Amino acid sequence: MAGLKELGCTLVPLDITSSASVSSAVQRVLKAAGKVDVLVNNAGVSGRGALAEYDLEEARRQFDVNVFGTMAMVQAVVPSMVAQRSGTIINVGSALGLLTVPFASVYCASKKAVQSMTDSLRMELAGSGINVVYCAPGWVKTNIIDTMSATGANCLNAKGPWAPCAPFITGNLYKVEAQHAWTAEQFAEAFCAMALSPNPPRVWLNSIRDGWVAYLGSFLVPSFIMERVLQVKYNLGAHLFGGSRPGGISAKQ
Repeated sequence: MAGLKELGCTLVPLDITSSASVSSAVQRVLKAAGKVDVLVNNAGVSGRGALAEYDLEEARRQFDVNVFGTMAMVQAVVPSMVAQRSGTIINVGSALGLLTVPFASVYCASKKAVQSMTDSLRMELAGSGINVVYCAPGWVKTNIIDTMSATGANCLNAKGPWAPCAPFITGNLYKVEAQHAWTAEQFAEAFCAMALSPNPPRVWLNSIRDGWVAYLGSFLVPSFIMERVLQVKYNLGAHLFGGSRPGGISAKQ
């Protein structure tokens, strides 16, 4: 948000996990501007860890922000948009809402829920004059990785079976998985052009490598093949549980 005030933007405090804060912020905007033209549900949190070890309270926090926070904002803004018979709602999910990967089960599930809510909302608002967009970004360089580490959102048992997979859980994911990530500036420029379009798409993906591959892969690639590819990429298999790697090399020697 740094620098927006200097550009002439009015910043309004908002905690999307608080009903009172959501109501207050939306009413303040409606009072000052008279309407809401575009709602971007971009607030989100993430974390990594094996599902069998993941902290349940942290999982609830992710759903509270990513899913129920989005729902709260939609409920607060839709009545005024219906009354004016115009507006655009953009729910920001993730390419990981289209393709589930290991160690991101909670985040993937929350973003898949956002996709389902968006698709349902689009049908429910048919004929209202409101555009509803599901945005599924690929990797974008933001502070989300640092935030995951600082808030304890990453869960790894150093003595558990998935300890050898630490680079994919507590490592620098921009080095491990996302060397090709867009800069925040690149993403913002493309996103704003889409958001301000009079006819935005139903689904918007910024990245061919992440977004479109995940989107098309979810339809075209059988799930058992995708799972095998990801198991190899993330070094998963029987060797983590005392078995052998392919080729008969034991994990315990």
